[in-house]
Amino acid sequence: MPELSFSEVIGNITQVEGRADIMRVGKTAAEALKIESAVSIGDIVRTKSDGKVEITFIDNTVMKVGPKSRLGIDEYLFKPEEGKRSASLTLYRGKTGFDIWKADFPAEGNKFEMKTRTAIAGVRGTSGLLFTGNIERVYVKEGKIEFSNPLGSVLVTSGMVGEIINGGTPVAKPFSASE
Repeated sequence: MPELSFSEVIGNITQVEGRADIMRVGKTAAEALKIESAVSIGDIVRTKSDGKVEITFIDNTVMKVGPKSRLGIDEYLFKPEEGKRSASLTLYRGKTGFDIWKADFPAEGNKFEMKTRTAIAGVRGTSGLLFTGNIERVYVKEGKIEFSNPLGSVLVTSGMVGEIINGGTPVAKPFSASE
């Protein structure tokens, strides 16, 4: 099986609410999203103020992109017969929910990371929310995430939130009542 290229489908849009579009590699105009629109490596999914989108990837990972958000798909490789899953997504702005199953593959064949402007969330079979802005946060509903930047790293587990304020050192703390 060849490596996935920019044009190969690695997921589909499974829900769309409001206005949302996709910027495709090599295209100058955005394309309106609809259910069953294909998603490929290099695409950027964009939602407007009233938009929400759900993406289901080839490995059944689900990402729910919230309003006023941009999510880029930098890398997505899934070869279960070889024990490999490698994914890298970038949340340029806004928020995204995620439900990522824990792959039982060797460490060298398994990587799933979500990046923001100042952080990397290394996901290990997890569901939760990732926010980006002046304060970057990852909420973990189930599972665990290594939340890091060049200043440090914290392990965020169920019922916790990882936080980086203005590019500072990552911290992990329990959800507050207001969250």
